[in-house]
Amino acid sequence: MLRLPKNLTQDEKAQHVERIIAELGLTWYQNSMIGGPLFRGISGGEKKRVSIGQEIIRSQFIPIFIHFYTLSTLLINPSLLLLDEPTSGLDSTTAQRIITTIKRLASGGRTVVTTIHQPSSRLYHMFDKLVLLIN
Repeated sequence: MLRLPKNLTQDEKAQHVERIIAELGLTWYQNSMIGGPLFRGISGGEKKRVSIGQEIIRSQFIPIFIHFYTLSTLLINPSLLLLDEPTSGLDSTTAQRIITTIKRLASGGRTVVTTIHQPSSRLYHMFDKLVLLIN
């Protein structure tokens, strides 16, 4: 919440955070430890959703770039999300949950652009528009 504009009250900031947590399906985990090298914490899929939420919180109407190898920081409601490999390292079920979450964000009026290498046929059919790059 420290990254939110200073002109927002604490209540406004808290409401914004709660909305994003709910939108990303993380309400159950909002009081959980994320984890680290010595503590497992939440799953990889939940960490990716937390990462998306942190970027939404951090950004303000500017395009953002999320690289999921680092757990960086959706509160100001950016109109464009650029997601680099949001499903890498995930099993097929968790990857589908991430894409379902991303589709829900897109249906809320955001433009979402993502890169995905070798999506399963199930994931492939979840996208609205595709651009295939060869070589």
